[in-house]
Amino acid sequence: MVAARFRFLMICLLQFAALYFSSNAENNDFIIAGYLPDYRASINLNATLLHLTDVMLFSLTPASVVAGGGSSCCFSKEHFALVRKARSYKLEKTKSSRILITVGGGGRSDGFADFSNTRHSFLQGIVKICRENELDGVDWDNENIQTYEQWEAYLHFLVEASTFLHKHNLLVSVALHPGQHLPAEVCQNVDRVHLM
Repeated sequence: MVAARFRFLMICLLQFAALYFSSNAENNDFIIAGYLPDYRASINLNATLLHLTDVMLFSLTPASVVAGGGSSCCFSKEHFALVRKARSYKLEKTKSSRILITVGGGGRSDGFADFSNTRHSFLQGIVKICRENELDGVDWDNENIQTYEQWEAYLHFLVEASTFLHKHNLLVSVALHPGQHLPAEVCQNVDRVHLM
């Protein structure tokens, strides 16, 4: 019973914050971000985007990036078109939203370690997908780290990827999960960190 009341209170608080800050034009630095999984793309995106500053499209696998974003996982051209249409709708009503593509995530993180020799072409693939679909950046979400060496390699990748993507005027965010910690060097290179 207590947990249900707490959950209800948190939902009310988040909704209030979303409404307050999405209508407060003076507070441009406050970000209200939401994740939009490919399997939820049928929701009313126009209404949803009105209350968000940023949308993370969830998600592509590293392998689908290498394949040019056109493999079976996980977004199609129709998904990207729906999001662009919703962003235009929001722009007519208020101001635009930033749209980022998530790479990785639950069940979709396999392959981060596989491109160590092809990082440059992998990052060029990210830039290509962002340009072709009018995206503002990338959200990294590696949930398949098994060893300390993999974690160290991922941290090094985040710094390298951020430097590369910033040269292309793309935002970089990182999703962190319980037990993960970013050192200062990584935090100084990414634009945002999302706590999951």
